Order: sequence, then structure tokens, then C-alpha cells
Amino acid sequence: MAVDVDRALARSRADLERGEPWKARRRLRTLVFQEPFEPRFAALLGELELRRGELPEAGQFFWLIGSTDPEHTGAIDVFLKEAGPRTLRTTLMRLLSTLREGEGIPERVVRDLESRGIDAHAEQKKLLSRRAKRDGGAKSMASTVADGLGIALVLLLLLSLVVGVVTVGRWAFGWLAG
Repeated sequence: MAVDVDRALARSRADLERGEPWKARRRLRTLVFQEPFEPRFAALLGELELRRGELPEAGQFFWLIGSTDPEHTGAIDVFLKEAGPRTLRTTLMRLLSTLREGEGIPERVVRDLESRGIDAHAEQKKLLSRRAKRDGGAKSMASTVADGLGIALVLLLLLSLVVGVVTVGRWAFGWLAG
């Protein structure tokens, strides 16, 4: 189901204006890693976390969108300082799983990961390879189901033929005996 981005952002902002930041936060957290990735969700969530004083959380979302805004760099630095390789890789994989085909990883993200020994482009290639295998498996599964339905139809026709032959045989035998 496609998300109406403008409507979702308006609802999140309305939550904030009503003094219900927890609703906006819950809504945005649900949306931020949905496919396709929408940087405006991450930016608004980053701003919300920044207002809450949650610098690592805010920094994660600003980092994901490759923000170079001076107001965001402090939060990004805190996130990168606190995040270990596993957290960075997990965050990257969540981002990669939501990118549209042909969309790139923000250059800042690539640089930060490379400086920590993580090759973002190699991770993206691995993910695309897994997707291709999965999608190929889904097609072969559909093909298997179609083959199974075809076999079931043939068996049903054969059963109908046998029942028909037996019925005609009984009728013919009864007619001859009678």
C-alpha cells in the first residue's frame, strides 16, 4: 500500500502542534523505513528527536539523509561516536532495503562507513543479489503452484473420464442384459 507522503507528514506535524509528540514519533518511526525511503520522514523524525534531546537518535536520521546542516552535525557526530559497526551496518541495511531502484546512498553515509571499514556499495550489491535470488524464488514458486494446479486439473479430467466410462459401461451392460 502506497503512503501519501504529504498527508502523512501533515498528520505528523498536526500531532506535534497538538502537543502529542509521542504520536508523531510513533507515526514517523513506522514510516521512516518503509519502502520506498522518504527522506522527509527521516528529517522530521530527526528534528523531533533533536527537540527531545535524543542526540544519537536524531543523528541517526540526519545521517541517513546525508544532512550537512550545521545544526545536525553535532547529533550526527554523537550517533557515529556511539554506534558500533553492527549498528551502522544494520542502519545501512534498513536504508538499502527501502531505496528505490537507482537511488544512491548519500555520499556522507558512504564516506563515514568507509572510514569504519564498511563498504556501503558492496553491502548494496549483496542486498541486490539476495533480492534477485528471492524474487527468482518467488517466480519459481508461482510456477510450481501453476504446475501443481495443471496436474490437479488433468487428474480431475481423468477421474471424470473413468467415472464416465464406468457409468456408460453399467448402462450398456444393463441394456444388453435386459
